[in-house]
Amino acid sequence: LDHEGHIIPPPLATALTLPTLPTLTDGGLEVWTSATDLTNWTETLSGAGAAVNREATTIHGGTYSAQLLTTAAYSEISQTLSGWSNNFRGATVLITAWCKEAVTTSTGTISIYDGVGTTTVNITQDNVWNNNLCFRKLDVLATEITVKIKITWVSGTPALYVDDVAFFSSSDVNFCYENFNGGTYQS
Repeated sequence: LDHEGHIIPPPLATALTLPTLPTLTDGGLEVWTSATDLTNWTETLSGAGAAVNREATTIHGGTYSAQLLTTAAYSEISQTLSGWSNNFRGATVLITAWCKEAVTTSTGTISIYDGVGTTTVNITQDNVWNNNLCFRKLDVLATEITVKIKITWVSGTPALYVDDVAFFSSSDVNFCYENFNGGTYQS
């Protein structure tokens, strides 16, 4: 291990590749093109009274929240996360969203779609801000991560407020690849 009184150091890593991580843009729902158009989210409106509005009074954090309204069918906001990598196939992901739904004359839901299947949970209806959680183990053939938050009309004039949406993934997919001495290793 030494050569004429010198220690020979081991080889150094020669390359490092950081993982691609899915990214949710504007989870705080702060960026609006107008008072009725979120900039980074897709709005799907169906039926009379369907609307998505910028709300500055009923907020959980920041300056704005999104108010989803409907009087006939549904209103939905959705976003396909950027930064997809097949390394996330089979991983467990979590979407959290702070929501306030005042009435039980509607059904509020949070969904995660992975290109193959969907997991949907109901939003708590008690007229206070609740941190609602939606977990999904991504399919082994998953091609994306899309979050959807929706209010579906049952009767009356319901409103759903949404704020501070966040994305988390299981730690088993947060890894790097390193080229070490001609071999590729995961770390």
